[in-house]
Amino acid sequence: MLTRAQDRQIASSRQATIRRVAYPGEFRQGRHHHSFASITLVLAGGFQEITERKETEVPPLSLIQRMPGIEHSTRTGQRGADTIQITFTDPELLAYLPEYSYNRFATTAIRGFFDALRNFERSGNHRDQDTGLVDLLTNFTPGSRPFTASPPDWLARVAKKIDGLFLQGPSVSAIAGELGIHPVYLARRFKDSFGSSITTRVRELRLQHAANLLRDTGQSLSSVAQNCGFTDQSHFCRVFRKTTGITPGAFRKLGAPLGSKWFESFNTTPL
Repeated sequence: MLTRAQDRQIASSRQATIRRVAYPGEFRQGRHHHSFASITLVLAGGFQEITERKETEVPPLSLIQRMPGIEHSTRTGQRGADTIQITFTDPELLAYLPEYSYNRFATTAIRGFFDALRNFERSGNHRDQDTGLVDLLTNFTPGSRPFTASPPDWLARVAKKIDGLFLQGPSVSAIAGELGIHPVYLARRFKDSFGSSITTRVRELRLQHAANLLRDTGQSLSSVAQNCGFTDQSHFCRVFRKTTGITPGAFRKLGAPLGSKWFESFNTTPL
């Protein structure tokens, strides 16, 4: 179990550096800012980030992009947080990015992140590496999912209930009946407020739970699938790879303890 943050550089190019950063449970980092721009992907665990705008929960398979100088503080829960961070050094590369953006389970952005990682290690061509970075950054334009106004209280309570029932699968009709509204109206309001359907939200929560199990336990893939509400191992692997662009096995290598062969191990794992 970690007792302090671990930070290791694992790859670099002319335009960026990739770091693996792991934070212990109940970690607190006061208000601070960085002199570089960055994109952080949470592999497992998670943290809460506080900026002048709001407090944001950042669960597994979510990304945060920050420009230099953004003041923020961070705290982790009991699990701590396993992250991969790409820091950028080329100002021209960042000219079209917003100051700050948060992508909760944005499939295209996650796949772009892993593609960028592969380009770093597998290609000795700086142009290929740079192209991968540019492709990744297109997912963080001002059109990517921004901070939005808080949903109404009743809908926030619905989201909390769904979050607590994701393993067995919530009944939208039953929840709508409790509220005295039509299921289609509930589904539409949910999507308008949270940017995804209830079905997508449940799938995201199951995959986030799977990410934690892949890191924290030695469970077989079939057991992970069963414990996360998927039909079987094949269904789980298919959904996981479609969402992230890599297999659960490759993702498990990413969540392995830091070591001198960590990045090489990830890049020799079938994707």
